[in-house]
Amino acid sequence: WAARFAAATEAQLDLLPPALARGVAEARGWTSLDLQRALLRRTALFRAVQAELRRAHFILTPCCADADVPAGQDPLGPLVVDGREAGSLRSEWTAPLALFDLTGHPALAMPAGLSARGVPIGVQLVAPWGQEARLLSAAAAFERALPPPRWRDAG
Repeated sequence: WAARFAAATEAQLDLLPPALARGVAEARGWTSLDLQRALLRRTALFRAVQAELRRAHFILTPCCADADVPAGQDPLGPLVVDGREAGSLRSEWTAPLALFDLTGHPALAMPAGLSARGVPIGVQLVAPWGQEARLLSAAAAFERALPPPRWRDAG
């Protein structure tokens, strides 16, 4: 994104969502060596996930560490839980989602029921590289096996 918006003026960056604008501004200071190091770390992550998927058919993760994250939460801003700052949404609460975004493994999110407070929760199913059809088939089986959530009356 930093390369795509490299020539953008500050006024143009102000039109972007705040989290994206911050990411672009931060990445403008990166060198080509920084980028190469990041690519090497990404390759190491890919290989580690592939190694895990040689031992298991799929990886199942929560989509978020807590079901009650506000819908408008800034992904890079601090998340407050029970009156305490609990880190940023992206780096600490939805880390499983970002991991597979980086590695490029086929993944999808599925509804998995409701929390004790009646908030929808989801899980992410991840498959080995190139196994999209198997992933979709497993997700369909999960959907058939899981009963639909029973919503409570708001009143």
